[in-house]
Amino acid sequence: MSNKTLSKVADPYARALFEIARNKGQLQQSLDDMAVIVEVFSQCPDLITFFENPFYEDYIKVGVIMSLFIEEDSPPDENSSQHHTRAFNKDIDCSYTIIPFLQILMYRRRMSLILPIATRFKELCDELVGIKDAFCFSANALTSSQEKELVTALINLTGYKEIRLKVYVDRTLLGGFQVVIGSNLIDVSLRGRLSSLFEKMAS
Repeated sequence: MSNKTLSKVADPYARALFEIARNKGQLQQSLDDMAVIVEVFSQCPDLITFFENPFYEDYIKVGVIMSLFIEEDSPPDENSSQHHTRAFNKDIDCSYTIIPFLQILMYRRRMSLILPIATRFKELCDELVGIKDAFCFSANALTSSQEKELVTALINLTGYKEIRLKVYVDRTLLGGFQVVIGSNLIDVSLRGRLSSLFEKMAS
């Protein structure tokens, strides 16, 4: 699947987790736990292949989930893939939200969506408190002052309380910049204006 398709398929799962965690008052706890999950799956990409493999029985996969994400009395074997993971904090006791969610993904053969689900879940939590990520592609590097001005303009335009801006240099824009925020594109680049001009001339 393309990244766009993955994000679209992951969205309902992320929203379901978001609603459950919010209703239980566990948003921050679930965010912390999802960060651990992202760390584990990023360090052990073969885990997704394992969970998607129909050769292994579901009870074995459930056991792996429990061993990875539930704190055990004894330390993991240093030769095991668990050596690079850490368990959830039992004091938080977020397993009642996260572990069943992981099991649902496993049973539905959707564990491959765990990373885009985690990304979308964080976005939903940020949006709840008025935070939004924006990505700026500029023909030239922006100064600190220009970045602050752009952030202020985006806050006024979108109504978010905080904009987390990430800036990338893209020489192909020829001049100006593009800003991607959510599904919206703000194009004030020279390349964008030239493309628009060519389209008008061809019509």
